[in-house]
Amino acid sequence: MENYQAVFKRKEIKYLLSREERDALMPILKAYMEPDAFAHSSISNLYYDTPDFRMVRRSLEKPMYKEKLRLRSYGTPEDTSTVFPEIKKKAMGIVYKRRISLPYQEAVSFLSGQQIASVTHDTPPEHPDRTHEDSHNAPDSKFDGTTQQIASTDMCNGTTRQILHELDWMLASYENLSPRVFLSYERDSYKGIADPSLRLTLDQDILFRTDRLELREGAFGEAILLPDQTLMEVKISNAAPLWLAQALSKIGIFPVSFSKYGRAYERIYRDPRRRQEMNEHAEIDAHAKINGHAKEMEMKRYA
Repeated sequence: MENYQAVFKRKEIKYLLSREERDALMPILKAYMEPDAFAHSSISNLYYDTPDFRMVRRSLEKPMYKEKLRLRSYGTPEDTSTVFPEIKKKAMGIVYKRRISLPYQEAVSFLSGQQIASVTHDTPPEHPDRTHEDSHNAPDSKFDGTTQQIASTDMCNGTTRQILHELDWMLASYENLSPRVFLSYERDSYKGIADPSLRLTLDQDILFRTDRLELREGAFGEAILLPDQTLMEVKISNAAPLWLAQALSKIGIFPVSFSKYGRAYERIYRDPRRRQEMNEHAEIDAHAKINGHAKEMEMKRYA
């Protein structure tokens, strides 16, 4: 993963395929598409959220704007393996992804507000517009020293600095962000032969867990899909090509609303034991906010 794309802006259309639908579609895909540079990947993610899962709960409400924060690795990382702190945003149906690369242990330290040493990067992509409606009004951040330390390094380009500040904004905007769900899957990736900007991925073995929240622990957990199901994502800048639309229509494959993290959260919430743990965490978080505010007011009173 020496070369990676730091910024994505595209539409993502999802389809849940049965084994029969996938078998019928694959010969058509192979006529128009080819494996991309990373034809097969074992992808692992740590999703960061508040104790009451505020981010994913808002996402499931299908607002016009939503965002997620995750730490992604390709394969099981070691302390020095390159991983990707990543913001995923969706606004008006368009998906924006912004990420930097860091050694695993430094990424974990950064997302927890601790000091880290360096940022790695490649050739900066085209500088995109920011998409968060409130990004220019970001609150003061306890993480700002860490961000400034990274952003001031000689190895940090302009795009990386901007993404760092967006990560900093998110860490400051949500209190008590920490890993809540591990989520992994096996992915096959394709690109268009005539139009390489057309991307298509096939995800299987989607697993999640809520304990042992370390990417270094490897991929294991509870399955989200049935054994013969595949999640297909079509990633496009504009409209899907005619050949693909015709193939999907002929086979009877239709778009679905599907969020891997959202499905994991729904499983968690349906489990009485897990739901009780979530409620307890939310109560502890609320008490901590009240006590913290009271102590702050007391200190100001006697300052």
